[in-house]
Amino acid sequence: MENEGASTVCPLDPGSPLFLSSDGFEPACVLFPHACFHFPSKDKKEAYDFMDKVVDKHHRLCDERQRLGLKRQTLEARIARIERKVRAMESDPF
Repeated sequence: MENEGASTVCPLDPGSPLFLSSDGFEPACVLFPHACFHFPSKDKKEAYDFMDKVVDKHHRLCDERQRLGLKRQTLEARIARIERKVRAMESDPF
């Protein structure tokens, strides 16, 4: 399958229906995991590999977001402690 840039996952031939399901809500050019049986084996493997990459990236981004959130909380707590110390020192006459 040739996949340059933003081409569709499955090319449509003029004789194929636009929708895979009869309800008209499942476009043939969008990959749904339960609809992968419509693809040849090679395309199916590429689709699953792509989905794995997307899921891995999502997990990495979630982990990074959580790490940064914890770091932000730690820094905010540290800043609050230092500000309390500064206020205490300013109010102390000597």
